[in-house]
Amino acid sequence: MNLDKAEEAYMNDPQFRTLVKALEKLIVELEMTPSEIRSAAMFACLLIERRKPYTSLALSTEEYKHFVLGNFEPTKDVQKVHGP
Repeated sequence: MNLDKAEEAYMNDPQFRTLVKALEKLIVELEMTPSEIRSAAMFACLLIERRKPYTSLALSTEEYKHFVLGNFEPTKDVQKVHGP
């Protein structure tokens, strides 16, 4: 997101504006640098991702080769378990 899009979101998206205002308050209160804020935000996202259940994608050797080469089409068995 570039600065223009961020400003547009701030003006038009109440959730985005609320998040920005909360961050502003924390930045001032905790005397944080932009780098610290970015690191903390990314780490918070990683913590959330870690809580999500892991779904394994079981592939045959042939499917794995196609997957790695970029022309992967799952078999009906894989589609049945993981969707189309």
